[in-house]
Amino acid sequence: SVDDPSVAAWLGLISLALRPADSWAFGEFDLWALVLRSIDALGLRSPAAGEVAAYTAMTLCAVSQFSPSSGLSSSSPRLHAYWPVVFRALDPIQPDAVALDGSLSNTALARRDRYLWTQFARCLLLVDRWAWTLDPKSDVLAKLAAIINARHLANLSIERSSDFPPFLPALIAGDPNPPFATTDTTFHLFLKLVSRASSSISGKALTRMLVRVAPTSAGGWTRTSAEVQRGESVLVNHYSLLLTLAALIPAAASSRLDQARRLVAFAEVDKHSRIATVRAIVCFADVLRKSGAGIKRVVDWLADAAGQLRIEYGELDQRKRTDGKKKLARSGTSPLEERALLLVIVLRSVGKILQCKPDSGTAAAYPDLGLLHPGGAFPHERVIFKLTLRAPQPGPHSFSTRPSRSTPSQGRRSSPASRTSSPRACSPYTRPSSSATARTSSASSTLTRTTPR
Repeated sequence: SVDDPSVAAWLGLISLALRPADSWAFGEFDLWALVLRSIDALGLRSPAAGEVAAYTAMTLCAVSQFSPSSGLSSSSPRLHAYWPVVFRALDPIQPDAVALDGSLSNTALARRDRYLWTQFARCLLLVDRWAWTLDPKSDVLAKLAAIINARHLANLSIERSSDFPPFLPALIAGDPNPPFATTDTTFHLFLKLVSRASSSISGKALTRMLVRVAPTSAGGWTRTSAEVQRGESVLVNHYSLLLTLAALIPAAASSRLDQARRLVAFAEVDKHSRIATVRAIVCFADVLRKSGAGIKRVVDWLADAAGQLRIEYGELDQRKRTDGKKKLARSGTSPLEERALLLVIVLRSVGKILQCKPDSGTAAAYPDLGLLHPGGAFPHERVIFKLTLRAPQPGPHSFSTRPSRSTPSQGRRSSPASRTSSPRACSPYTRPSSSATARTSSASSTLTRTTPR
């Protein structure tokens, strides 16, 4: 019940503002204008004034849930969205200043980044819990996009995760309303806001909104590019944004795939960037298959990556034969072992693509032969023989968060049920475990020591 006199007074103003327009001259716009004038009268500076406005907005949403007649709370607020009051907290933030991290101490940087995360989380909470509709034309979404782009989509200093968003499978499956989670990074919160805003529009309006938030990088990154040196999150977040845009407009998925393919020069990036690229390829296969489009471009992309690794593996293997055996370093893996690990990941990514089923739920047709031998671009038969027979089970970069099922014992045929993959079996959205990577590294070391002549 409502016992506090100030809450009762605000509830009375809200009830007056929500009355039909033809019966009262005081509406919701007048209520919010009164709130902003009252905050201005306090004489506070930014960002304090913006925080007061944001807290007041969320408080009024909570008060509006009460009934003026009974004083009991309902399950949903009655006030509608009014984003200018939230923009008061975003307006003082300068995107150019947010892009600079080296000029601040670690303590000041952590405080600034926590404040930035709060701004993004507050916007999503207003949409998720207080039923505010995010207008794609509002200044709020444009401001958030400017902050993200100023940082080249890099994570904040307080965010340690550089992985694909866990809600991407649901988004690709057709759910544009992922809920708020406290574990979300700032970029993940932004993707959720873009997805929520897109659910209320369609056609040209949706296309214009997505063009505003699409990455503008020219691509062609190498290991010396500034984007790669800023951290793994830059590349992963670029792939995640392009995957989100492709899922929201399936008709443009092929063009988004081409844009993603131009991001990095696969032959000139490090191992982590290559693994992120292979995972993005499998994700795009899921998007294109769900949209009904063919996966030929995905096959070509994966084949090019496998062909590059095949060339590097052959050159390193030949060099090892010429130079003779050398002792490996005590920590880390040799370049030959690294290529063997990457080839294992590529080959098992093909298996993940084959396990993905069409959105119709019917049995998948026989896979494209290009996945088995796309113009001879996949590794040579001798390399395939070594990697597939010597690699450990279950697979190293098993992209599913669900534990792998036990394999049938030798000499016994597995049942059809055991051969059926789970719905998440083809989901490359979570980072592989370190133990699986260690097992694969050990196995790849065995491969390189048993190369048949």
